[in-house]
Amino acid sequence: MRIVFTTSSGFTGIPDCFELNTDALTPAKAEEAAQLVAATSFFDLTTTTSPQMPDQRHAVLTIETPERQGSVTFASEAEPEPLQALVNFIRSNGRRSRGNRGR
Repeated sequence: MRIVFTTSSGFTGIPDCFELNTDALTPAKAEEAAQLVAATSFFDLTTTTSPQMPDQRHAVLTIETPERQGSVTFASEAEPEPLQALVNFIRSNGRRSRGNRGR
């Protein structure tokens, strides 16, 4: 499973990207990631969870599995509660890159 979490600041639009590939994690961490994704019901979420304002920081969370792919966009100041634990896990265990949108 590949997970990409990208935030863009309002006016500058400079992205901050975290990428996590569960194949690169220990089996225990990979299982934790899978459980966090399952707990969010990620693939059942709407693609945009909050309205976007032009100067507001926003985030995009993309998850790719062998079976499916999905993305959710939300205001980064107001992470939907089910996603908070997953986003924290990605920030703690993922690889960070600036100026890269995850590809």
